[in-house]
Amino acid sequence: MLKFLRKRENVKKIMWVLALLIIPAFVLWGSGSSVRQKGLPKYAGEIFGRKVSFSQYEASYLACRNQAILIHGDNFNQVAKALNLEETAWDRLILLYHAKKEKIKVSDREVIDFIGKMPSFQKDGRFSRDRYNLLLDYVFRTNSRDFEEQIRGTLKINKLRETVINEVSLSEEEIKEEYRKENEKARVFYILIEPQQFTEEVHPSYEEKKEHYQSHKDEFKKPDQVNLQYLAFYLEEALSGIEATEEEIGSYYQEHIEDFTRKDKKDKEITTPLEEVKAQIKGVLRQEKAYALQEDKAWQIADEIANNSALFKETAEKNQLSIKETGFFGPQDVIPEVGLSYELLNAAFSMKVGEVSDVIETPQGFFIIKLKEKKESYIPALEEAEKEVEQAVIKEKSRQLAKDKAEEYFKQIKKSMQEEKMSFSKAAENLSLAVEETERFARIDYIPGIGDSAEFAQAAFGLKPGEISGLFSISKGYCVLSLIDIAPFEEETFTREKETFSQRILLRKQMVFLNNWLEDLKRQANLLSNLGELKNRSLP
Repeated sequence: MLKFLRKRENVKKIMWVLALLIIPAFVLWGSGSSVRQKGLPKYAGEIFGRKVSFSQYEASYLACRNQAILIHGDNFNQVAKALNLEETAWDRLILLYHAKKEKIKVSDREVIDFIGKMPSFQKDGRFSRDRYNLLLDYVFRTNSRDFEEQIRGTLKINKLRETVINEVSLSEEEIKEEYRKENEKARVFYILIEPQQFTEEVHPSYEEKKEHYQSHKDEFKKPDQVNLQYLAFYLEEALSGIEATEEEIGSYYQEHIEDFTRKDKKDKEITTPLEEVKAQIKGVLRQEKAYALQEDKAWQIADEIANNSALFKETAEKNQLSIKETGFFGPQDVIPEVGLSYELLNAAFSMKVGEVSDVIETPQGFFIIKLKEKKESYIPALEEAEKEVEQAVIKEKSRQLAKDKAEEYFKQIKKSMQEEKMSFSKAAENLSLAVEETERFARIDYIPGIGDSAEFAQAAFGLKPGEISGLFSISKGYCVLSLIDIAPFEEETFTREKETFSQRILLRKQMVFLNNWLEDLKRQANLLSNLGELKNRSLP
């Protein structure tokens, strides 16, 4: 994040983005007059039967947002929607209420020590007051007292978490049983009946397509589509004229010497000579220079356009830049000459027609986009969607045919094994079925020919050697299998790995316990939120 703050334009960009995040909070639950209007809620909600004011909720929301910024850094805007900060803010209030009830405290010294050790606020390995104040002002948009109270709250929650998970322990029997489940390996014979074996037999009539369309209309809904004009500043284009000097390569090597140093088996440090990594360093330096050059160019153009759509074409022509056009694409599409970029897609589908973006960074380079046209989502008529509907009917009917045939085979194989004492393989081969044999696999392994399938593993490890499973479904079709054997884990390996394995299993058990404990605490809190009502009602 600190690298991102070096440029004035980036500070400006962060302030704008964070303003967009903060403003809705004040609109919805701030202390402005709008929330005091007749008929609207006077408080954010209730937990444990106690009212939570808008200012209390806002403080919790901003604390969660700031913690997310610390964790995700420059990627915050990309992941913000997935974080569900509104719900997290309620969780934080519930946890802090319980921490207070449990008399959990955090001293000023603990807060100071924690902040002082945070890498975001350090320079040359030491806490930097200037850097701390810069980030508080331009990124977190809060004063030091409020930020330190947010950290105090987070540390209280951490202490509460520790008290909860400290109740969890593992017995010797649990450790060994979990190790057995992860490390014993099965081998099986199986048959797989796949739907594509029957697609040639399916010829949907118009009535069948019409019936399927009528009952699955939403599945054929076309998403929003946009058509962009854009200015591109590709990193690859800048690389051709960029070199790295011997002096720059040497300086980089010295500044990053730890990256080229490793320890041998005797714990002795060995540093790779400069000559062996010179080409690698040169590549890195050229990439960095190309990145800086294209970033500067992009922001210079963005400043000239100043989000004014009327200046988009004029600025491009003045700077001899070609305006390209994407053609219509949807939110899941790969954009030609741009690639798949979450940030660009997010911007494109958030803009109004004619609006111009700020600079958008992607793996290919930097882009400034203008939304030229937009098509709203819609459900097409059957005539327009007929090919897709036909494929859906073929897929559905093929899978049903595969299931019916697999059930028939299963009954015949089982009968031959019971009445004629045939092996699974012999009974299946008598039906001209291809019998496959797996390599040894553990419960969580990827199985060649099958893929990742919990159903397959569950069926296999639930049998005794020579037994046949029931018919079950996997993503590829329908399966029946017979267990050959299960190889037990090696006791010697278990003894060697026991300590590390126990720590991992304990952590997993603690997380499950903690999640269950939190869900129970939230039920006790009996949260009543008024935020949805505020969002759903039109404010004058």
